[in-house]
Amino acid sequence: MNAFDLTILQCLNQFVGRWPEFDRFVAFLTWQNILKGGALVTMLWWAWFSGKERARELVLATLFGSFAAVGIARLAGELGFRARPLANPELHFQVPVGIKSASLIEWSCFPSDHAALFVGLAAGLCFVSRRVGFAALAYTVVVILLPRLYGGIHYPTDLIVGGLLGAACAASACTHPGIAKISSRLLAFEKQRPAIFYATLFLAFFEIAELFEGVRNSAGSTLRFMTRLHL
Repeated sequence: MNAFDLTILQCLNQFVGRWPEFDRFVAFLTWQNILKGGALVTMLWWAWFSGKERARELVLATLFGSFAAVGIARLAGELGFRARPLANPELHFQVPVGIKSASLIEWSCFPSDHAALFVGLAAGLCFVSRRVGFAALAYTVVVILLPRLYGGIHYPTDLIVGGLLGAACAASACTHPGIAKISSRLLAFEKQRPAIFYATLFLAFFEIAELFEGVRNSAGSTLRFMTRLHL
């Protein structure tokens, strides 16, 4: 472990247990999807109906970039496993009350897919409105990412690299001419087939709000079923 991660984690962890109600509040923020994905999705819907120039095109590009960032983050996690701070015996990490560590131990923590997704969405919102984008970024750091650092779910570098990945992918998607053409075609389809378009868009936003739990649960169930068939 590098000195940067160790110093910050030790600095934060010394406060765990001093104020039990604060620890419970941090745990509450950690597990409330509506305060994470739901908040950013609300901002995306605002951007969609804001009437600003290229707003809808930029929202679609933001989705493409953020989803790509999550995919890259998960691929990186599969290529190299990194145990979470709360599961690292060398740290002697004191876990705040309410943090459910058992459900997280099997997942690699580097880079943070939370940071990749939500920083990516906030970065994309900056192209629609700097004020709203910066507000989304501040909200992401304070409400979504810092609780995961305090709870030992991620190292600082997990969050930094994940955030940089999300911002880079979202910015690239919002400025890439190829993505702009795809978004324009989708918006043309929206005018031709609004029922299909908005049903699909709602599903995408719903999965963001639920942090893809439906997709992950379905994938896990399918994988277990296929494994049993193979056996």
